Amino acid sequence: MMREQAMASLAQYVDKDHDKDAEDKLKREKRWAKILERQQSALIEQEKATKAEEKELSMLEREEQWLQSQQAAKVQTEVQTDACAGQKSSVRALITASQSHATCLKSQLGACVSTEVTQAPTMRCDEPSAGWQKKCLADKAKEMIDCAPNGVDWKAMRRGEVANMHSDNAALDRLSEWCTFHRALGKIEQHKAAVPFSLILSSNAAISKDAVAKLSDFGENFKSQEWDLLQVDPVGSPAPLHSVIVKSESAGKIRKAMSSMKAAPLDLMPKAMNDNKKHGVNAIAWNAGVSGMLQVESNDCSLHSPALVRVQKAPGLKNKLVAQLR
Repeated sequence: MMREQAMASLAQYVDKDHDKDAEDKLKREKRWAKILERQQSALIEQEKATKAEEKELSMLEREEQWLQSQQAAKVQTEVQTDACAGQKSSVRALITASQSHATCLKSQLGACVSTEVTQAPTMRCDEPSAGWQKKCLADKAKEMIDCAPNGVDWKAMRRGEVANMHSDNAALDRLSEWCTFHRALGKIEQHKAAVPFSLILSSNAAISKDAVAKLSDFGENFKSQEWDLLQVDPVGSPAPLHSVIVKSESAGKIRKAMSSMKAAPLDLMPKAMNDNKKHGVNAIAWNAGVSGMLQVESNDCSLHSPALVRVQKAPGLKNKLVAQLR
């Protein structure tokens, strides 16, 4: 009995110690939780500060890079200006191509030639029925009314193919070519006082390094001759207008003549101009050996490009036009 009483008395102290240990443990856990919370909060703030510093550093680096690029561009412009001093070009170039192809063409033309790069309009009609397809084509023609005020010859644009989605979209591509050329003439007309000749290059054009020099010589030597539009190194018949020289003073006349016609494949335009004397436009061609046509748009726009369309020319044809004009 005494043993049981002793054990019962001792149990009270044991329970108290156990409760005290549990309470101490809970307090320690709360203290650690607060410590961890403070540490976590400090880490978050530190991370925010680090990110802010990184962002600021990145902005400073970008600003420095921009300043360096601006300085480099300024130096390059000054070098080009010095190099082009006294070498005023008689040719201005209008390029319709992707950025990479246009960069290649500008490199071939040289730094002293003023260039302007544009993108050809992209149009498609993929309607579920013939009726809606026809309406889509009519809507596209309305959108292009500035360059095709007399409408579109869809039969000619389809090259005689049966009207379907494929031939319609091919026709829209040809309408885009027509309008791109028409609008380029408008730009030339606006700036005709700047240079006497303008070179229009398409997205599949390739040219040699000496193209501008030879074309400038041609323009100067034969500017008094009766020509308004010169197809350079035509490929095929009818030949796509991949490289064309236009007398700047004739741009308005050619544009007016195009506006009086129904829009058709651009390669048919020179012959149509020549056949209809009322237009007063004289389109000629010159096999100068300075230009070519690529099968596909390429980053290599030189006459050594593997994408170049290879054409066999008859012996003695290269300077035939020059001899005739003399």
